[in-house]
Amino acid sequence: MKFTKTLIAVAMLASTGVANASLAFQNSNGTDEAWLSVYDPKWVNPADATTPGRTFNFDLGVTMAQVEANGLSAFSAYANGVNLATNSNSSASWATFASGMSTSGLSYYIMAADQLGGNGGFVLQTGSAALPANGQTNLVAVATNIDAHAGQVATGEINLNAGANSAVIPTSPITVQYGQFNIPSSAVGLYGAAQTTYDPTAAYGSSINLYFDTTNSYSVVSRGKTVTGYEYLPSDAQLLGQVTLNGSTLTINSGVSAVPLPTAVWMFGAGLMGLLGLNRRKAVKA
Repeated sequence: MKFTKTLIAVAMLASTGVANASLAFQNSNGTDEAWLSVYDPKWVNPADATTPGRTFNFDLGVTMAQVEANGLSAFSAYANGVNLATNSNSSASWATFASGMSTSGLSYYIMAADQLGGNGGFVLQTGSAALPANGQTNLVAVATNIDAHAGQVATGEINLNAGANSAVIPTSPITVQYGQFNIPSSAVGLYGAAQTTYDPTAAYGSSINLYFDTTNSYSVVSRGKTVTGYEYLPSDAQLLGQVTLNGSTLTINSGVSAVPLPTAVWMFGAGLMGLLGLNRRKAVKA
């Protein structure tokens, strides 16, 4: 299942970067954007100490069409890390969130979805493994749930932070339209009753895989009639790379770091070059 060539061309030409507008959602044309959600379950609300917890949401400024066209490169702005404490689109909200933040129990995820007019589904999500299939997992339903939650996140950004690209939302009072991390009951709830064991969250300070899940069209003949539709299997999930939230820095890249050469290798190389030079001088004298 692919976006149109026009959308892919737009995605390739569009500059990738850190959030440039309020979170786009429910467009069904590839322009829906990914967001980061961080949850602190231990923060105590002065207005309601009996219901702890709050959420930090941040629009990453990367569309589903960009991910479809460019894969991990769509997140190039985050390859070397983006400091949420200093980035202009997140600094104010992160300062609020970090004030009194408990790193113990802190968790996060990245999500996005596009329903493509109900004809198929694309889901971007973190997870320790690819989204499993339960029979034929209805990825369109999953995309619908995530897209609806994206609308709540966008509303929270608009209502709580004057249309900015980030917001901090207390768990209490529970206002579904503000995009709290634990609405539905947990991030797992976004995947429906069939996937209650799937968890897209990672512990603060750790890394987690980033997947791009797509549906594929199928056509079968049943009782003399051709039946068409869309299905998702774990093999349809593309592992893009890894996400890490450590301190105030969000990094999205391949997760592969350059391995430094041991000192002995450098010393061997230097010695070898010296021997080659010595042999060359002897050859010249001869």
